[in-house]
Amino acid sequence: MAKRTLFEEFPGLIAEWDYDKNGMEGMFPSVITRGSHKTVWWKCSKGHLWKAPVYDRTAGRGCPYCSGRKVLIGYNDLASKAPWLSGEWDYEKNNGISPKTVTCGCNRKVWWKCREGHSWQAAVCARYAGSG
Repeated sequence: MAKRTLFEEFPGLIAEWDYDKNGMEGMFPSVITRGSHKTVWWKCSKGHLWKAPVYDRTAGRGCPYCSGRKVLIGYNDLASKAPWLSGEWDYEKNNGISPKTVTCGCNRKVWWKCREGHSWQAAVCARYAGSG
């Protein structure tokens, strides 16, 4: 029995396959199967581009920017989504990490500084949710 192609099994992924970028690399959906470890280009409905292995997509993982797994400055970074928190960011203690390099859902604990100058640590997601 012949293996079915990616789009025969997952027709919903057709819209997110980046034909231009993948075609330039010689990748075509007609020869790729669902469990392939090949890393290919994808483009979500909002126009975000990313590379991911085919098996990630067939396992249900979508756009890393829309889901908040990767930072896209101006779209899902903390500075863009919650500018009011940027004023309490402790830039000195966070060693190069800034509100533009984390998403609102980030579990990472970072340093904050209140108007009175007191510093404390709290997870980015906790602050975004209104606690911490």
